[in-house]
Amino acid sequence: MSSLTRAQARDDMLGVVNAALVGYSAGFTAIWEDDDSKPRPKTKTPYATVGVYHVTGGQATMGSIGNRTFRRYGYLEVLVHTPEGDGFTLADELATIVHDALEGVTTTGGVIFRNVRAVEDGKSGSFRVTSVCADFEYDQIK
Repeated sequence: MSSLTRAQARDDMLGVVNAALVGYSAGFTAIWEDDDSKPRPKTKTPYATVGVYHVTGGQATMGSIGNRTFRRYGYLEVLVHTPEGDGFTLADELATIVHDALEGVTTTGGVIFRNVRAVEDGKSGSFRVTSVCADFEYDQIK
């Protein structure tokens, strides 16, 4: 059984998203929620913002210290920003890449993704935004 800390689980999830987006284009800009070092593109360049949000959790098994399983739940959100004006072609392509990278996947560290969905959110400046979300769960033994 896998045991992940919050930081390990976040790194595991972001690694899956990064691999999918870099697979699309080595120079693709992914902006991680806590990283302000990359400015949001102002030109007609697609990019994504990515966040991991824990929402609940609880003790899943009984036992002595070091043998108890605590289950963590939350959702991963990838906001795909694409330039307006191509009839959602690029938005659909990028959303599908992220969607397919998460759907039915359990990471090597043990994060399980469920209920993956892509929703067209509307406009943000000169960009269209599509939200790809996946619920996740993982265990921490302590």
